[in-house]
Amino acid sequence: MTSNGPRVAASAHARYSEGMSSREPRPGADTDAARQRFDVVVVGGGPAGVASALAAADRGAHALLLEAAPVLGGNASGAFVHTICGLYPAVALGPAEFLNPVRPARIAWALVRAGAAGPVETVGKVRVVPTDPARIAAVMAAECSERGSLAVWVASRLAVADLSSEAARANTLQVDTAAHGRVVVSCDVVVDCTGNAAVTRLAGGATEDAGDQERQLPSYIVRLAGVPPEDTEGYGRLRWTTGLARAARGGDLPRRAESALLRPIPGSAEALMTLNLSRALVAEAGGAAAVSYTHLRAHETAMNISYAVFCL
Repeated sequence: MTSNGPRVAASAHARYSEGMSSREPRPGADTDAARQRFDVVVVGGGPAGVASALAAADRGAHALLLEAAPVLGGNASGAFVHTICGLYPAVALGPAEFLNPVRPARIAWALVRAGAAGPVETVGKVRVVPTDPARIAAVMAAECSERGSLAVWVASRLAVADLSSEAARANTLQVDTAAHGRVVVSCDVVVDCTGNAAVTRLAGGATEDAGDQERQLPSYIVRLAGVPPEDTEGYGRLRWTTGLARAARGGDLPRRAESALLRPIPGSAEALMTLNLSRALVAEAGGAAAVSYTHLRAHETAMNISYAVFCL
């Protein structure tokens, strides 16, 4: 299983324990549980972070992957985001071949073999890999467990980042772990895969936020249970999708929703519905309670749409 914090263990195999991935320490490595030394530290255990950590380990680096959530996968496992994009070129730019045929491609095929992903789909101008969020974390943990030089700490949040621009001085990170409290980690390279420049912000580096009109609008995703197969396959899914698209174009969806998408989960009577929220809702929310308000209104809207479609 994945780990909850650091601990030096005696096995040379990268199997997960309650502490950190088990392995013999390198000669000269710091074996103090409160202070660890790595070549590479990857912060953020989503698909990009997992791919980066695996690539580092496969090239011989003594690597650490940090993830704040209890499991790996990022939004792909923890937020019901049920497609992975960026693996293929846009439809207009070439055939459906992997942009990076090495590590990302291997992870994608591992997901397919485990039944956690389906064949590539075309959505508008882009190509995506549909996934089952519930299976993502286990597949990524299994991929990481095969690398003896890779440690994975989940439920571990980066608290302090001291990054060095001098080759002779290591970077120093302070990590709050669930099992062992704060741990000091030094490393030669830090890879920020958090998606929001969290490492750079902590280190006091320069960042730039997109303006309101440039930001991607939030989506609200609900998992629907007890969905009849005839409503998620073949003509039923086409009817669902076409009806939602028509409602969006005609302005018939609630003003809080710009569009909605239904994607069935293969082999189950469940489906995921993605509600793309409107700028009107984001502006309406505002203030310190924006997240809670947005969640409440989006949930209400999603339930109304689901009821209208499945109870007609």
